[in-house]
Amino acid sequence: MTSTDRALTCVDILEEVFEWLILIPGRKHNKHNQKKDEHHVGRRALAHCARVCKVFFQPAVRVLWARLDSVFPILNTLPSLIMVSERSAYDRQAIYRLPEDVPSQEWDLLCAYAVHVKAIYIEKPPYTRKEGFTQDTWKSLRRLARNRPVCPNLRRFSWRMDELPGTPDDLIPFLGPSVTAMCIYCFPTDLCRFDSAQEHIWGTRLETLFSAVYERAVRLQQLWIYLDERMTPLVATKIPLSQYLLPTLRSYLLRCGTITFTDLVTLSGVATLELLELKKLDSGILQLEESPSRGPLKFKRLRTLCIRDLPISTSASIGLFKFSPLRSLRVDGIEYRDPDTLKRMFETWSHDFPSLEALSCGFCMPKVPLQRAGSLSTLLSPLRNTLPHLRTINLYLGGIPGVTIDDNDIIVLSEAWPLLKQLHLWAAKDKISGHTYGLLSLMALAKNCPHLEDLLLQRIVVRPEDLARLPADRPIHGLRLLKVKSPEKLSLGWLHDYRMITERIFPQLPSPPGEDMEELYRSVHASELPMNGD
Repeated sequence: MTSTDRALTCVDILEEVFEWLILIPGRKHNKHNQKKDEHHVGRRALAHCARVCKVFFQPAVRVLWARLDSVFPILNTLPSLIMVSERSAYDRQAIYRLPEDVPSQEWDLLCAYAVHVKAIYIEKPPYTRKEGFTQDTWKSLRRLARNRPVCPNLRRFSWRMDELPGTPDDLIPFLGPSVTAMCIYCFPTDLCRFDSAQEHIWGTRLETLFSAVYERAVRLQQLWIYLDERMTPLVATKIPLSQYLLPTLRSYLLRCGTITFTDLVTLSGVATLELLELKKLDSGILQLEESPSRGPLKFKRLRTLCIRDLPISTSASIGLFKFSPLRSLRVDGIEYRDPDTLKRMFETWSHDFPSLEALSCGFCMPKVPLQRAGSLSTLLSPLRNTLPHLRTINLYLGGIPGVTIDDNDIIVLSEAWPLLKQLHLWAAKDKISGHTYGLLSLMALAKNCPHLEDLLLQRIVVRPEDLARLPADRPIHGLRLLKVKSPEKLSLGWLHDYRMITERIFPQLPSPPGEDMEELYRSVHASELPMNGD
């Protein structure tokens, strides 16, 4: 037996090979159809491997069944599953039903495959699914499972609840102590006629759902809840955090629900919580403003905080977490008022979170024209003086009128944060007149930030007088990702500038910058687009 033959009989090696094989996409796809046929050819090839060779069968089955986008393959292992309604031009789903009497041999066959399932992602809307099941099917499945999870090794579970009538019975049979990560999507398709009766039904469903999660997924570490923003607060109040939070929770995300100060107190009592993300919460119930009776809370292990589009004062909401050992802070939807207010906010954050390593901020346009902001380095001066260990800076500056960024600003930032790994500075296309930095900024980042890996800028202005200052020797820098969002980047002049940057400043950047851009360069003439910086 040759070494190759011996390698092909090793289960660990075969699983490693098959894990790469399943990633083969169905066809060359672009950003518009990237998910359409993803991994189609790889899964089919892996299924062929399981059929043609006994040695390949077990490792191939383990990889094939590890991740599913539907529960139909699991139920389809039961020969007793019957189709009661076929797909048609009027009904896109084929409806299946599982009878009450299922032989034990069939259930053993299902268990033999279900034991390999580690992740189930049911995230598609109902109108895109090819299979549906009657409510009797879930009752029969729960009776066969005898209150045990159908997939005993399931780790991650994403589930989408869309339509009425119905109950979460299709979710409950798969919940068990092995589930550590769960995403729940609740986007009703009939909100156009959402009345009080449906509010009551949806509220009951949510109560049943989260009660089941709390009782069965006792080791849950990640819980992400996405609710349709059109759902009324009455329905959202059916998720009382104080009642359904597990002591093992590490990551919690809530989109378009409701949260009160009492809920935050409960969250602060979860000793294992490390990530908290709140998005678009209800303005009628959310009241987090600081007061003498509602002081800051202490989250013992909270490392990442993300607050996006909350209808409350940003300073008040962030101030509630001032005693938390944050490493990463993201705040979107900040309304700019004036430079002094913005600098005071940054000064407060630097004082409250001295261990901060990542900062992301998004600013929205003020309702009325206010004082112009001035230079970026001046606005960030409170952070430069107190947070020298920042490694990630992501700023959307489209909502700050009159902000200017030149080479001196980038040089100051590069000297203040030498440990930077990611730097994103961008704005809308019609608000880039104040972005005048160029090659000098890139040279300063290459010199002062040796760990920089990801750089996104709004534009790069290439001036003739800066070309003579480029380093003569080929530098050593590990930057591998450079994105420029300005319209000038699509010109043939930018292609020349990009190649010059890769040769003289960041030699590790890929060249050419990408197939899509290269095709565009071939399709235009040099005289049709302005040169960069004109």
